[in-house]
Amino acid sequence: MKGKIMMRCAWVFLLSAGLALCPPIRAQAGGAGKGAGAPGTSGGAIHFDAGLHDELIAMSADDQRVRANPKMSRQEIGEMLRVDKAHETRMRAIIAGHGWPVMSLVGADGSQMAWLIVQHCSLEFEEECLPLLEHAVAAGEASGKNLAYLQDRMLMYQDKPQVYGTQFRDNELWQVEDPAHVDDRRRSVGLGPLADYIELMNRMYGRPSHPADTAAALTPVETVKAFVSALAGRDEARIRSLTLPNPGLPMLWADALTDEDKEELDRVAKDQLRVLKAGDSVPMEGGSMEVPAMFATGTTVLVYGKSMLFPFPVQLVDGIWKVNTGPLLAAREKERKKEEAGRAPNPSPGPNSAPATPPAGREPRLP
Repeated sequence: MKGKIMMRCAWVFLLSAGLALCPPIRAQAGGAGKGAGAPGTSGGAIHFDAGLHDELIAMSADDQRVRANPKMSRQEIGEMLRVDKAHETRMRAIIAGHGWPVMSLVGADGSQMAWLIVQHCSLEFEEECLPLLEHAVAAGEASGKNLAYLQDRMLMYQDKPQVYGTQFRDNELWQVEDPAHVDDRRRSVGLGPLADYIELMNRMYGRPSHPADTAAALTPVETVKAFVSALAGRDEARIRSLTLPNPGLPMLWADALTDEDKEELDRVAKDQLRVLKAGDSVPMEGGSMEVPAMFATGTTVLVYGKSMLFPFPVQLVDGIWKVNTGPLLAAREKERKKEEAGRAPNPSPGPNSAPATPPAGREPRLP
């Protein structure tokens, strides 16, 4: 339990501190629309509430005070949970009376601190707040970054892949939906590249940094999906970043894989993929295949969909999962040489040439 609780610590405040220092934005009379779910004031305007602003700032300071120690004792954890429960009770009352605390009501910093407090409340309350925050963001009355963090946090607690890559669990980035396009989604809400965020979190956790590539955060299944996406788009740089070094890699975006191959890979990558363990039984035509122990070392795995095996092993190298294209490329190179040999003209046998004899143990093939 302690590991899960520790996720609710001060790093959230570190990432949000820049906005926390913004001066409050005061709404001019008649100049702002209603907040998300907020009752309107006279004429539909939302007037700045200095008392509510100051209360949210004080609550956020209390929120961070109980998270100041990164290695909490049992007593400190108990105090943090008590404060979170009291804050949730108060936030429920605030939202019942005002809707989501929008910028026009409590300033940019007050709205930011309301989000910070809700991030440490129950999942049930977060789910209630999400549509209110979405409404406020759409109206320009709250931060899109805050919405991204809250949505990802809820998905993580539901054991679902996150959308924007904002959440870590046990000091590791939680799984990300469609990782090949995560930076596009992050950009849409004002977040920087995921690789930069991972670098920041690595420094916070005191870990050595991985190369600046989102592959550093991918699971084996996510690596497979990202690889297939890069392959379909002929993204050579991305393919190289996701695969083990191999001099035959250019074949992947040249003639080694046909369009039919790519369509089949894409179909498998959209399948319900899972990582196989030693001894797992894989359905095959006419029977099944047991996964050999060499694919369950913790550093090499096979990925399987409902329909078929992914044709490349996935290997862990310096903490990063990489696709090993070597076996397939070697097989394709062998096929290519065989085809070339078949196209080459056969030399005419000389008068003294001996008839060809089959290898020992094999019967000659009949014409």
